[in-house]
Amino acid sequence: DLHLSLRRQRQMCIRDRSKLNSLDFNCGIADGVYGRKTLKAVLMLQRTMLLKESGTMDHKTWTAMWKPEVPIGL
Repeated sequence: DLHLSLRRQRQMCIRDRSKLNSLDFNCGIADGVYGRKTLKAVLMLQRTMLLKESGTMDHKTWTAMWKPEVPIGL
């Protein structure tokens, strides 16, 4: 069902934005909208964790956000 899929995406975005904010990657209010501030926060997380800077919440980025480790070389 498309409606459930969109609802789930919004819930996931709210969860991810809340987590980004808790890690001091400010992306504004966790309202479920993946906007400019969320993009910047994801890019900063990726840069900090030495990941490919795509701006998307891919598997590696999601794992780094929920199980952060200091990257080798820092």
